[in-house]
Amino acid sequence: MGFGFGFQDNLIDDIRLGFISGKKPAVIVMGDRFEDSFERFRVLEPEVYEHISHSLHHEFQPAFRNESYTIYVRPD
Repeated sequence: MGFGFGFQDNLIDDIRLGFISGKKPAVIVMGDRFEDSFERFRVLEPEVYEHISHSLHHEFQPAFRNESYTIYVRPD
């Protein structure tokens, strides 16, 4: 989807939402693959799970949702 909108230079596929890289995205596009991984992080990497949970609940808000993905944006 992002490539159709010209995101080639700034698109990052980061399943940990910046936990390791420290990058702070402006937009998160999340599909089923992400949600499945988040559950594994809850058990195997609780620090990553906490980071993701905090980010999605306190730093972003859902802007669009359908059967395939959810788009989160910062509420600035």
